Amino acid sequence: MKIYNYPIMLLLVCFAFNFNCQTNYLIKYDRSNDKYEFKKTVLSKGVKKEEKLKKFPKLKEGDVVEVKVFNYNPFLYHVDINSSMVIQEVDTSAQNQNLSKVLGMITGGLNPISTFLNGIGSVSEMFQTARSAEGKGFKKNEDFIDEKAFKKFCGNVNSIDSLVNDYTSNKEDFEEHIALFYSEKLISSKEKNSLITKFESDLEGYFNPLISIDELYPSARISSSKSGISSFSLRKEVLNFESQVNEFRKQLENPDNTYSISSIKNLIELLKQAKFETNKSFEVSGENTKSFAIDESSILTGMNYQITFYDISKINNVANRSSSSQSEEVYHVTYYYNDKFWSQSGEVVNEPCDMCPPVIRAEGLYVGEAPRYFEDFYDQSESKLPEQATGKWVFYGQDGEVDKIDMPPSIRSRTNTNQTRSTNFSTLDPELLESSVISKRNFEFPVKGGVVMNWSTGIYGIGTFSRRNSYSSTLNNTMDTITVNATEDDALKMCIGSQMVFDFTGSKSIAPSINLGAAVDLWDDKDIHFLLGAGLKFKSFPLLSITGGIAYTRVNNLNEDFVVGENPYDLFTSPDLTSKKYALGYYFGLNINF
Repeated sequence: MKIYNYPIMLLLVCFAFNFNCQTNYLIKYDRSNDKYEFKKTVLSKGVKKEEKLKKFPKLKEGDVVEVKVFNYNPFLYHVDINSSMVIQEVDTSAQNQNLSKVLGMITGGLNPISTFLNGIGSVSEMFQTARSAEGKGFKKNEDFIDEKAFKKFCGNVNSIDSLVNDYTSNKEDFEEHIALFYSEKLISSKEKNSLITKFESDLEGYFNPLISIDELYPSARISSSKSGISSFSLRKEVLNFESQVNEFRKQLENPDNTYSISSIKNLIELLKQAKFETNKSFEVSGENTKSFAIDESSILTGMNYQITFYDISKINNVANRSSSSQSEEVYHVTYYYNDKFWSQSGEVVNEPCDMCPPVIRAEGLYVGEAPRYFEDFYDQSESKLPEQATGKWVFYGQDGEVDKIDMPPSIRSRTNTNQTRSTNFSTLDPELLESSVISKRNFEFPVKGGVVMNWSTGIYGIGTFSRRNSYSSTLNNTMDTITVNATEDDALKMCIGSQMVFDFTGSKSIAPSINLGAAVDLWDDKDIHFLLGAGLKFKSFPLLSITGGIAYTRVNNLNEDFVVGENPYDLFTSPDLTSKKYALGYYFGLNINF
C-alpha cells in the first residue's frame, strides 16, 4: 500500500468513529436561583462546545447524561444525585402503570464535613459583682480582716475578668465568621476567599486565657481565705466567683469547644478544599435491559435523574447527640483536708468552727466520675495524675499555700485536640436520611428504541381501492342460456379480527404503534382479510386504540369468460361465474388492547 493512502484511511476511521460516537448531554442546576438549563456537547472544528437546548431530546442507548449542581454551600447541604429507570408495565394486570426502579443510591457527590459551634455561655456576664468588690466601700474588721489579702483577691478577680472579656470579644468575632461559614451566601470562590481571610485573622489574634487563669485563680482563692471574710453577702460573691471560673475552665477544656487553634485551622483547610458544585455522569445502557425490554411484561420508557439535598445540620445534630451520650462529661473536682480549716480570722486551724471552710488539698478537671477519696485519685508514691485528669491540677499544702501544679499525661486544652467531625452518609439510618431531605429536583426524559408487542382484538371497516360488486346470473326465455348481472356492494365490510400491536414509547400522552393482523367477515362471505397499518394509543386510556392502514382484502372477481349484460351464455357448458381473489384496499377500526 502506498504511503499517501494512509492519511485517507485515517480520515475514514476518524469519520466512522465520530459518526458512531455517543452524544453527551448536560443538566445544569443552580441551587441558589433554583434554575436549570439543558446543554448538548458538540464537536466543532475539533473543539468541544456546549450548545444550549430548549428541549431535551429523546435519549438513546450509549448516550451520556451529566447532572451538575452548582452555587450551593457544601457545609449546609449534602447533595446526592441518582439515576432511575422509568419502567412501563405492559401485562394485563398492570396495563397503565409507570414504575421507577432505582439503579443506585448514594453516589459520588460531595460529602462535606460539618461542625457546629458549641457555645460556652455568656462569659461577659461573669463576675459582675465580684469585679467591683474593691470599690464598694467594704469596712475592715466588719467585712474582712486582712485588707492587703482582700485587695490582692480583688486584683486577681479583675485580671481574670479582663482575660475573659478579651476572650469573649475574640470569640464573638469568630462566631460571626462561623455564621458566614453556614450561610446560604457562601456559594462561590469569592465568598470563600473573603471568609478565609477572616478566619486567618481569628487565628492570628487567638489566645488561650486558661494559661493565665490557672495561675491567677489559686492565688485568688488563697487571698480570699486569708482575708478573713466575715460578711455573708461577700462570702456568697466569692463562692459565685469560684463557681463561674470553674465553669469557664470546664467549657474551655471541653474537646467540643470549636473556638480553638486546631478548629480554626481545620475550618481554613476545609474552605480551601471546598467546591461549590458536584456532578455525576450516567450512561444510557441497554446491555442489561435486553435492548430496552426489561422482561416479557415491561419495557424501559425513560430515564429519571434526581437531585436530593440533605440538611447536614439535622444529621450532625443527631450524630453528635449519639456520640455525646456515649462520651463522659468534664467535671471540676475538689479534694479537702479532713482536719484543716480556714478560721474567720484567715488562719489555718485544726478544729472545725462556725463558717470555717476546709482547706483544699487538690483541685482540677476530671473526665467522668472522679474517685470519692483523694487516696484513690492520686498515688503519692508515683506522684502521677490519672489519665482522666485534664488541664492543670493545683495541689495545696496543709498551710493552705500552693504546693505544686501538675499536668496529666494527656492535656486536652493545651494540645487543642478538637477536630472537625465528618459524617458517613452511607452508614446512616435510611429513615434519618429521608427525614433530613430539604428538597428534590427530578428530570425525566423518554428514550428511543422502546418497543412493546401486545395482542389486540378489534372491529374494522375494510374497503377496496376498486369497486366491490356482487355477481349473479339470470335464466333467459330459452331456458338454456344465462345473462350475467352485477350489483354494487357497500364499500366497507365490517369485520372482527386480531392484531399484533408493536407500541413505541412516544410522548407522555400518546404512543404510536405498528399493527399487523387479520380479520374475518362473520356476517356475509366469512372471508379472511389481512391488515397492515399504524395505530395511536392514548396513555390516559390505554385499553383502546385507533388503527388504520393497508388491507389485503378478499373480493369477488367475474371470470374472464363473462361480460356483464352481454350475449347469453350456454347454461350447461359455461365455467364458474366468479372466483375469489385478493386485492389491495384499506381499513380503519378500533382495537381493544390486551
